[in-house]
Amino acid sequence: MTCEEAGRGPAGQRLVYDAWRSRLHGRAVLRREDLDLSGIVCELAHVSVLANEAGRYRFRLAGTGLRQAFGRDLKGLSLEDLPASAGRGAWSDGVRETLDRLRPVSGRSILEDGRVHFWMRLPMSTDGERADLALCHDRFLAAEALSDPDRAARVADRLLRIDIDEVQAA
Repeated sequence: MTCEEAGRGPAGQRLVYDAWRSRLHGRAVLRREDLDLSGIVCELAHVSVLANEAGRYRFRLAGTGLRQAFGRDLKGLSLEDLPASAGRGAWSDGVRETLDRLRPVSGRSILEDGRVHFWMRLPMSTDGERADLALCHDRFLAAEALSDPDRAARVADRLLRIDIDEVQAA
C-alpha cells in the first residue's frame, strides 16, 4: 500500500500497522532493527518511539507532526512532561497495555480543546526478548475529523509541509 492509497489518519494508522505486522515473522514483538521505515515514510511525521526506562516512558523518537501538536520537540521528554490536556491516558495507558499484553492498542480521544486524537501503540523490543519500546502513531485533528478523518488529515498534512517556493538560500 502506498501513501496515496493509504491516505492519512486512521488509514495512515493502517499503513503503519501493516508495516509493523509484516516484519513480525511469527513473533509477538518487533525488534527495533526489523522496523522498515521506508514502508511508512509518508507517516513518519506522526510516528514516535517510546522507551520503557525503569517504569518511565521516554520519547526516543518523535516526528514533526508531534512537534507541531505540542509546540516543542518531544525527543528526550517523558510522558510526565506532557500537559494533562494532551490526553495522557492514551499515551501512558496505551503504551503500558501494548507492552504488557504484547498486542496492538488503538483508539480515539476527544481532547479538552476539542481536537480529536487518533492513536495507536505497537510493541517493539531492543533485544528481541522483552517488549521495552512502543511504536506509536498519533494524529491530532480538528473535531470535524470525526466525519472524514482521512480528508482532515490531508488538510493538516498540507499545513505541516514546507513549500519549496518559500525556502530561501542563506
